[in-house]
Amino acid sequence: MLSNDLASWLLAHVSGILVSKFPAGIDPNSFIDMKRLRFALPEDMQTLDSHTLQTILKRSGILVDGKIYAVAQDANVFIKEKVEAAFRAETSIICYEAFLAKHSDDLAAYNICDVNTLRTVMQKAFQDSFHSCQGYLRKSSASSTAEDLKRVFAGGSPLTYAEIQQRLPYCNLEQVKTILRTTESYISTAQETYISIDSFDISLNDIEEIQLEVVRLIHEQGYCSMFQIHLERILENNPQFGMRGVQAAVFQKALAGQYSRNYYVLTPLNQPMSTNEILAGEIRRRERLTLSEIEDIHENISGTHNYSSLEAAYAVMVRIDRDLFVSAAQLRFDVAAIDGALDGFITKDCLPLREFTAFLSLPWCRFTWTSYLLGSYLRSYSRRYYVLWPVANSSNIGIIVKRRPSNWNYDDAAAQILAASDIPLESRACGKWLAEHGVYGKSLFKKLPEVVQAAQQIREKRGA
Repeated sequence: MLSNDLASWLLAHVSGILVSKFPAGIDPNSFIDMKRLRFALPEDMQTLDSHTLQTILKRSGILVDGKIYAVAQDANVFIKEKVEAAFRAETSIICYEAFLAKHSDDLAAYNICDVNTLRTVMQKAFQDSFHSCQGYLRKSSASSTAEDLKRVFAGGSPLTYAEIQQRLPYCNLEQVKTILRTTESYISTAQETYISIDSFDISLNDIEEIQLEVVRLIHEQGYCSMFQIHLERILENNPQFGMRGVQAAVFQKALAGQYSRNYYVLTPLNQPMSTNEILAGEIRRRERLTLSEIEDIHENISGTHNYSSLEAAYAVMVRIDRDLFVSAAQLRFDVAAIDGALDGFITKDCLPLREFTAFLSLPWCRFTWTSYLLGSYLRSYSRRYYVLWPVANSSNIGIIVKRRPSNWNYDDAAAQILAASDIPLESRACGKWLAEHGVYGKSLFKKLPEVVQAAQQIREKRGA
């Protein structure tokens, strides 16, 4: 049995041996490693029994993946300083991976280069003071990321992910994102920015007025857009939320559990409707709509407008020119006669929509033919032709194709047109040509190399 003083001296001596002679660790079950260790001891200690030597060895370092590594005293001092400083601030839980990432260079100098080693060092250093569980060191058994987030959001201001990391430098950011996205305690006010709903100021009277307004709108329309609810005064009381945040907070405080919500659209509970469904329904009720009016309807429903405004309009109305859509009942399409007239001018499998100009040859349909009207006809009425669009647009970017069994997508059809042209298949020249002929809206686009390559293969196959 070693005396306390001798045991302490031997412990320090073995620790020094590990640092100098076993930087890559020592295997306590290896006969050769243990023999090297024994020979490194002073002569009067080389006869220690194996059990005592093993005990001293295990106390001298940390066991990681079957090997014992030395931990320099400086490493323990460095880690303790960082951990204790964090626990004195707003942090109550430290993610080992985050700690390693933040101090990787410093820790590497102490041969702490992976999470397993760091975890073992920290568990040993704080075994009498803090709690270690799975991937975390906790200030107390009750510590959690959720509790840390409550503290940092208690000030009532919105915080970005970067700001949260500044306040909680050793947090698991992915776990933070999950908590913010999936719990009702936080509201998104902008991209990667959140605020606690606890700081939202709304009176019971405001809640009652909002509930009555929603009831009225759903009774009249079958739905309610968050943009139809008058929230200006509530926004004045909660400027830090912004309108996006106010809308989300109002739903949680006043409407959750009573209605289904799809982004900004509210419908009776368990009767969800998409923005496009509602937009199409609103458009269908009108006889004539300008493009601007359609965009206004979309914006009133969802707060914005984009190409889906056009998709909805094309689905239920006929576009007769750039700015005007009319109900289908106002037109008379003689499909057989119109398709027959098209047969005389569309001689290839594909034709850019802009390149059809023989509108005087098409039978009268109560409106003057334009590229816009032709696109609508091809989309919904023709039996022999169809129009492909990269996306619904107001520039007549599109391709007329013959309606026959085909799995062509838009880029396939573009390659067919390019292959049938006489232009050399050089990328820049092809991009310019495709843009000039209304196949694409610009001369440089992501899939240009693929379209050119496909056109080359088509020409080779045809023996061109």
